Amino acid sequence: MPLTRHFYELDEVISAAETSLRNGWPRTLFWIWELLASDEHEVARTLLLTSWLNWGAPYDPSLAAILTKPIPSDEADQWISVTNRVGEACRKAKTLNVMRFINETTALICRPAVTPVARRPIVQRRRITRSMAFVSTLSESEDIDFKDAGNFWISLDSACRQGSRTNAVWILQAAQHVLSADAIWSALRIASRGGAATAAAIEGFQRAASPHPVQQLQFQAATALLLCMGTDERTEMLAVPAVAGNRRSWDEWSALIGRRKARAYPIPAEALHKETVRGSMPTKYTNIGDVREPVTLLVEGCKWWRNRTQSYGIVEDEETGAVVFPDDDVLERFYDDSFPDDIPDEWSKVDQEKSHGRGCLETAPAPLTLQIREEPVSRRRWFASIHVPGASRRK
Repeated sequence: MPLTRHFYELDEVISAAETSLRNGWPRTLFWIWELLASDEHEVARTLLLTSWLNWGAPYDPSLAAILTKPIPSDEADQWISVTNRVGEACRKAKTLNVMRFINETTALICRPAVTPVARRPIVQRRRITRSMAFVSTLSESEDIDFKDAGNFWISLDSACRQGSRTNAVWILQAAQHVLSADAIWSALRIASRGGAATAAAIEGFQRAASPHPVQQLQFQAATALLLCMGTDERTEMLAVPAVAGNRRSWDEWSALIGRRKARAYPIPAEALHKETVRGSMPTKYTNIGDVREPVTLLVEGCKWWRNRTQSYGIVEDEETGAVVFPDDDVLERFYDDSFPDDIPDEWSKVDQEKSHGRGCLETAPAPLTLQIREEPVSRRRWFASIHVPGASRRK
């Protein structure tokens, strides 16, 4: 795995940032800073977007527009603000997050039981009218009968109005194999209530979602969670939180860039899941040699080290895999410039073990991953589960 600017394993820094965001730990900003110091700006932005989508959305929905576009590398205040806002969204969402409900509903073949709610006739008529409005937006290419489409919308709307998050996300998951993304977004917009701010958030989610079906579902699930909330809760969700800056810490780390003291913190043990370097390695093995003699790995390191070695003319021999310097003068200059304190082999054991050491495969947890329904729900189960008496019978 590539080494970062200060000789952490890149995948462990990513996991440390994600773990810190998810748990509300205060060191998240340092791990984002380390990624930026390594010139891995897109990695940092994608990490923040994915973390927000999985564990923070739909809180602070304006993050969708910010995190789906490049953030200037030199905009420290913006990186600090966005990182803290993602952390605050994760803190507020707690267990009511997109990853939880997608993963829970992926395992459910049948739609969860629904508690019938008596509706006044005027409400029933309004709902049927809105379901027909949804049906009228559908293209002829949609693989669903108009009656079933009307029932789908009523089921989705009912789940959101009852605050039944599991039901709403189950319906969205099942719909992925029946309706196009545009049709599902149309259903969510028509089910929207709560005024212009809610409508704007939904529009922003649809605009920010990439064409990839997984991200489409993440944004759609975030929309459903927003619609499942009551008016007061939704107002809090839509607000941009006031968060502390932490610019002082950022500047202190930046003043130490390239120095041994820039390795301010060890990778937290909780971040070493089974797909990280040490989390995938049995305890009897150690990778401490990678930090003691890192130069042989820098040609394939983070973006900063790749650019650095290239500027010195350092290459990797294709046959032997050895790192080759143009001459001894370049070698000496590279070491002098790259290790202003002392070489990693002379660091203390405590410093070295901030990033490397024995494996922990036997005790490492599995990584938290999004589990998407890959097999469609059978037509019989799908259409039976969405049937609502009194729905539109338009053919």
